[in-house]
Amino acid sequence: MAGWWELQASSPELMIAIPSITPVSIEWCFSLLALSRPGSTIIRTWKGLPVDVARDTLVRDALKMGARYILWIDSDNFPEPHTYQALRGHHLPIMGSLYWSKRGDYACWNLTPDGRFIAPFVNTDLSGGPVRVDAMGFGCVLTDTRVFRVLKEPWFKWEIRDPSVKTPGIFSEDVSFCLKAWREGGFPSFVLGSLPCGHEQTVVKDPTGKEITAEESF
Repeated sequence: MAGWWELQASSPELMIAIPSITPVSIEWCFSLLALSRPGSTIIRTWKGLPVDVARDTLVRDALKMGARYILWIDSDNFPEPHTYQALRGHHLPIMGSLYWSKRGDYACWNLTPDGRFIAPFVNTDLSGGPVRVDAMGFGCVLTDTRVFRVLKEPWFKWEIRDPSVKTPGIFSEDVSFCLKAWREGGFPSFVLGSLPCGHEQTVVKDPTGKEITAEESF
């Protein structure tokens, strides 16, 4: 089921794309409302579809509307109010905010030397400017729609069948998109370490790797 609202222009500058709406918190709603965005912005959602199909459908919607940028926001991520301006200001085709994954590491990765798996950033300071990565989670990412005009469909492809089994060369839809964009279009991916983004379901770990509750982490 599709839903969309906001001021509609003949060629909107921005489409905010929310691929899968689960029950959301009031805090998430406030974070979406607080986003600074151009007047010619459309917010569009798709629910009830596999996430890769939803993302591809949203891309087609954006291209049909003539949107210049897509700001991807997952329904459990909390972007900063100035996220769009901060990401757009670097004029890079694929750039995301820095947030923690559900496993407790950064939601961005590099390929292992053999190209068969993704590896987390360990003991790496990503708090500065744009950092080149091989892949990243799409919880809060700005993409230039010209990327999708160059690449062939499907743009996103969910390949994982059993998350408990690590299969060489098999990735989630956001990781496979980043790899496809670089391999087929020469479009690199970046994270902006100075732009944090909250993640509602992040697992918090202490320095020993033990999972702890939010109360214990303060």
